[in-house]
Amino acid sequence: MANKLTSKEDRFCTLVAVDELSQRQAYRQAYNSHASDRAADVSASRLANKAKIRLRVEELRAIVISPAIADRDERLRIWSEMARDNDLKPIDRLRASELLAKAEGDFIQRVETAGITATVALSEYSTDDLRLMLAYMRENRNS
Repeated sequence: MANKLTSKEDRFCTLVAVDELSQRQAYRQAYNSHASDRAADVSASRLANKAKIRLRVEELRAIVISPAIADRDERLRIWSEMARDNDLKPIDRLRASELLAKAEGDFIQRVETAGITATVALSEYSTDDLRLMLAYMRENRNS
């Protein structure tokens, strides 16, 4: 039961996360406080730093923000509609088609690397052998 929010704590969280009030403003409204700015700031800060309050504020912000962000399916649908919309400029249709193709993984990016990668157990070689190998590699680096 210790993790349950009081109605005032829950109101504070809602005012901060949903109504985007400052902690001071939210504290004053939730607790009907007429304290000085300094006292309200201290009380609001203490309240906001409680783990259960922080968690609730994060939960509420996620609920508010989530619908505002287009998910993958929505983006794919929008780009598909734009790519087929004959009223759009060809460059805009092409860009929508390109974004759709990238999202679907239709493009393959090739990366060429120069050089050879080898794994060698260097402990098997003497210091002199290692110096010779290093000198050889330096001489033939640009060949």
